[in-house]
Formats: sequence, structure tokens, C-alpha cells
Amino acid sequence: FRSLPPASSPLTRLGDCLIETAEAATTDGSALDVTFVGDNYTATDLFTFDADVDRVIGHMLTYEPYTARSAQLRFHSVDNTTVDLACVHDATTGRLITCNQATVTSVVNDAGAPYDKLIVLVKDSTYGGSGGGAMAVSYNGSSAPQVAVHEFGHTLGTLSDEYNLYASNGVVDGKTY
Repeated sequence: FRSLPPASSPLTRLGDCLIETAEAATTDGSALDVTFVGDNYTATDLFTFDADVDRVIGHMLTYEPYTARSAQLRFHSVDNTTVDLACVHDATTGRLITCNQATVTSVVNDAGAPYDKLIVLVKDSTYGGSGGGAMAVSYNGSSAPQVAVHEFGHTLGTLSDEYNLYASNGVVDGKTY
């Protein structure tokens, strides 16, 4: 895995692991570790995956509370070119992409990457995503930064959905919550 430090932090290269010289992950709860992992990226796509991760992070940091709390965010990414994360578009609601969370977690744990929240970027040209619990999912197309940030909001428990897909979503009344 690689850790993506603040611009002023020097990097130390340790084999396949890129870490900040101070500490890549916190264990005291002072920062939120957000780890990206890819699905359907091949070894020759890793430059694309890294660019996709950078696009999402760059976009995320233009929104509050991420801008003001950027020092409390630690971003990491896991190069996954071999394990199928079972990410699929829902047959009924095509824009809904889900992945096997146990498999995603296993890949991240096997890489030794720290995480509080996960973002799966699916190499897929068809629009879609999902978010909740500890994991957000987004396709990697042109709107991926917006989709990933939106779906990530669901993992924080602070973003109500914009449509009534499930009975538990609440009332759609034209207000933003």
C-alpha cells in the first residue's frame, strides 16, 4: 500500500510500502484513515488507479468539513490487481454498485494498510456507486470524484440519500438533511 502524506511531508520508501517518515496511521483517534482500493484494475492500470485516487482526494478536499479538517485525514491506497472484489451493478437499480465487503476488507488487511473508512474505486465506465457503514464504492468515470465524495458522506452517517430506494430512507420532502 501507499500512504499519501500532506504535501510538506517527506516520504520513505520501504519495499512496496510508501509511508510518511513520521507515522502513516494514527492509533490515538486523532485522524481518520481513509483507504482506497481498486477493483478491475490490472497491473498496467496502476497509473490510472493512482490518478483516480488523486482526483477523488483533490475533489474531496474542496468540500467542508474535509477542507478545514484536512490535517485530520490520512489517505492510503492499496494496489489490487489480482483479487475480484465482486463489485456489481444492481440488476434493478443500475446506478447502485455493491462489492463484497468481507473481500474488500481482507485485501486491505492483507496489504497491511490502516483504515477507518474504505473507498472502492471500480474501473468501470458505467455511472454508479454506493455508500454506508465503513465502505463507499464509486465507478472511475468522469463523475467519479463527485460520486465518491457523495458516497463517502454516507459512510459518516451524516448524509441522507437523495432518493427513496429503501423503506428506511425516510421521507422525501424536498429538504436537504
